[in-house]
Amino acid sequence: MIFETWKVEQGQLVRRAHQPDRSRILDANAELRKNPEALRDLSFMGDRLAIPKLDYLRLQRIMPELNAKDAATRTAAWKKFYASSAADPYRVKHRNRARG
Repeated sequence: MIFETWKVEQGQLVRRAHQPDRSRILDANAELRKNPEALRDLSFMGDRLAIPKLDYLRLQRIMPELNAKDAATRTAAWKKFYASSAADPYRVKHRNRARG
């Protein structure tokens, strides 16, 4: 769930968004990475990401190609993000270093 507040700052309307369960999601990801036995078999999907909704929206704003209408563009963008260290906080398993 995302909560929004709006207020006027220096004559401009400013939106602030907050996701109370964000740290819980990221903490759970870190715990899962510490204990590889917690997730026995994710081979059907490789490393998996758990991204808080607010972070997901911010990522799409920073990297619009993650939400591209063209499937090939969108897939390439997610693969690039997935292979980058920027995805590390969202991983539930350590990145397979051999893949990048």
